[in-house]
Amino acid sequence: MRICIPFFLGALLGAQPARPAQAALQAYVEEVLARHPEGIRAQEAVHVEEAKIPQAYNLEDPVLTLETARDPDMNGEVREDMRSGGVMITQVLPWPGKRRLRETVARMETKGAEALKDRVRLGLRAEAKRTF
Repeated sequence: MRICIPFFLGALLGAQPARPAQAALQAYVEEVLARHPEGIRAQEAVHVEEAKIPQAYNLEDPVLTLETARDPDMNGEVREDMRSGGVMITQVLPWPGKRRLRETVARMETKGAEALKDRVRLGLRAEAKRTF
């Protein structure tokens, strides 16, 4: 029992806080990740892909068509009171399952953008550590 207690306390007390050089390195790496244009572009690409997910599942916008025409009478003359018109609303309905498939593709593209962002961040972190 006596051996275990000092070993346990030694392990607790032996844990040293981060050295000042490591803290400075960590702060430098975080600043590079926050300010480097490649990292910013990669983060923005992820946001763009995330914004496409709800758009991929939604239906397309409906189309409103307004038609007016002047109809000639039997003699071929066009009079003011001989007008016709119409209103039409159309909505494209995709085949069942296509909307969910588009949403799945958009989610996969988002994962791809996140993987690219992670790769860029790893490269920037390694470059920052080399230059520090």
